[in-house]
This record gives sequence, C-alpha cells and structure tokens, in this order.
Amino acid sequence: MILFCEKVSSQCNNADFSQNSFINWSGSTGENQGGVYTNPLSGFNQGTTNSLPTNAGQQTLLNVQATDPNTANLLNVLPPGGTTSCRLGNEQTNYGAERLTYVVNVDSSNCLFTYQYAVVLEDPGHPLADQPKFNIYVMDSLGVIVDTVWGMYQVSSQSGLPGWNDATHLADGEADHWKDWTAVAVDLSAHIGENISIQFTTYDCAQGAHFGYAYLSCYCGAHSFRQVCNGAVDNISVPEGFISYLWTSGETTQSITRSIANVGDSISCRAITESRDTMVFKGVVTCLVTGIDEASTNNIVSIYPNPAKDDLTIEVLQNSTIEIQNIQGQIVRTINNADKETTIDLRDLPNGIYIIKAKTEKGIEVRKFVKE
Repeated sequence: MILFCEKVSSQCNNADFSQNSFINWSGSTGENQGGVYTNPLSGFNQGTTNSLPTNAGQQTLLNVQATDPNTANLLNVLPPGGTTSCRLGNEQTNYGAERLTYVVNVDSSNCLFTYQYAVVLEDPGHPLADQPKFNIYVMDSLGVIVDTVWGMYQVSSQSGLPGWNDATHLADGEADHWKDWTAVAVDLSAHIGENISIQFTTYDCAQGAHFGYAYLSCYCGAHSFRQVCNGAVDNISVPEGFISYLWTSGETTQSITRSIANVGDSISCRAITESRDTMVFKGVVTCLVTGIDEASTNNIVSIYPNPAKDDLTIEVLQNSTIEIQNIQGQIVRTINNADKETTIDLRDLPNGIYIIKAKTEKGIEVRKFVKE
C-alpha cells in the first residue's frame, strides 16, 4: 500500500507544463528599472523548446533532461522525478525581466499547492538593489500575500546565501550563484472558494549587463492521503517542501516503509514548515493488506456475482464465520457458522467497495466485491 498526498493534475491543469504549452498560465515581459518590474508587455516571448539559456526566449518549455551550463552542469533543468519544466528568463541581458502567473480556484481537492523552483543569478557585485533577482508571491485576488513565509520568496544575487552554490558564467567569467531544485508546499485550505495567484518573476541586473533566470514546475493536491493497495509492504510518503517530518511510528523522513496494516488503522505525519508551523497529514487505511495477494490464498472461498447489486452468494469449502467490512474498515455484517453456500441481501448497503473475511479452520480468506 502506498499513501501520499495526491498530485491532482486535473485540478491544477498544466501547472507542471506537462502539456508542453502555457495553457492556464499567463505571462508578461518587462524591464528591471531600479529593482522594479516596469513596462510590462502581456504575453509570452516563448523560446525554442529545450534550448540553452543563450536563447533569447524569456519563457521556454523544457521536456528533455539536460543540465545548465552556467552551474558547471550540476543543475538539472527538470525537477526531481519530473519530465517537464519552464525556464523563466535567459542569460541575455539589457535590463530584462519576465513573469509567469498561475491561478488556482481553491477547493478541497487542490488546497495543497506545491511550487518547485531552481535559480541561476549572475553576481556583478552591484549594490544589492541593482543585482539580478528572483521573486515568488502567492496572492489573493486583491494582491495580498496569503502567507508571508510560505507564500513569498525574494532573493537577490549575493555570495554566502544558505543552500546556494557558486559557479562561473562561461561567457564573461563573472561569478554565478545557483540554487538547486527546491519544493515548497503552501496550505491554501483557508482560501477555499477563492482564486489564488502564484506569481514568479526573474530580473536581470538594473544596470543592464548581467542576467538572472529560474526553472519552474508546480502541482497541487488534496490535504489528505491517497492509497494504492500493493501487497504487504506499506511505502508511505508525504509531499516535499517541509524542513522536518515526524510520523506516528517515530520516523523522521519524508517517506517511510512500515509493516502490514489493517483496515481502519490511522496514520499521520507532522510536517514542520520553515516558520515552525505544523501541517498534519492524516490517513485511514482503507486498503486491505493481508500479507498475501488474493491470488495466492487457498481458494476455499468464492463469491458471485461481482460486482453485485441486490444479492451476493458466498461459497466456502467448510463452515466459517463471515465478516463484511466497508472501505472505512467498519464491520457492516457478521454471519456466524455460515453454511457452505450463503446468500446475502445487499440492498440496504450503500454502493461501494466491500471486503469479505471468511474465517475457517485453515485460516482467514479475504475477498473484495463491489456493490452497485
């Protein structure tokens, strides 16, 4: 069984540029005048797909794994585990600035928005206000930042930035500073029903001769777990973007592997933000994990029809005790000393997936059926 915060591509359509387009994104280009984004021109100055940063495009789609030459080829242009991204900006200069914005209509299925970014900034040693820079703002419809820690990131090129690396721009020998892919999860559950904008802006230097650009990819999901049954091992993950994790089982990593779970078991993870706030991910095991697949059981139980509508027939090779559980692990029917053939009336049960446990002298046999 695998539990994780589900990435919902249908709810944040093309937030990760997986359609190899700018569908659902808005863009503009402008200038860096005294550290301010000025003279914006709506639309995209789209670069050649998969081109190098030397390309004049200011919003460039990427779908082939490669490395950035201005980082000594140490920075991948695609996010970890991802297959698409966008480069915002380029290594050309002349006061350039560019912007991309994604708007999400927040509901319970997409209220955990994760943005991923990597940044390359040249360092000409100007006054800080004139240096190349990169900004991220998560804002409501009035332009108010929804979270001053998670919903805002501002950085200007300078040495010694925590988590950044140093390199050299091959074309002019100037120093570069670059930040590897970073994922930040923003909890938007307090803004359900609102339109929230995630805005990214890159700036060349305000003196006109040095560059700044970034790589971007985003996704969103529900503030809950998704479960996929897969035998006896539980591989459990929560989203990236937190500084620490603490599971109910004591582990402190983003992903854990745990022993066989029972339907109805609860599990949770306390994820700590940079501002020391806590986000708790909770899940209830709804997939039956038996330690053996159904196909490898003793086959002493058969059920039909499946899916079932009104009645379900259960056949066993010996008398047994039968329990039927719903997907939440609640027992909805118990039959003691069941005959070798038992027909069960299902008409009072809601539609859904159910689990049958037949307890015999040879052990417990498990089957699943669908009530339609």
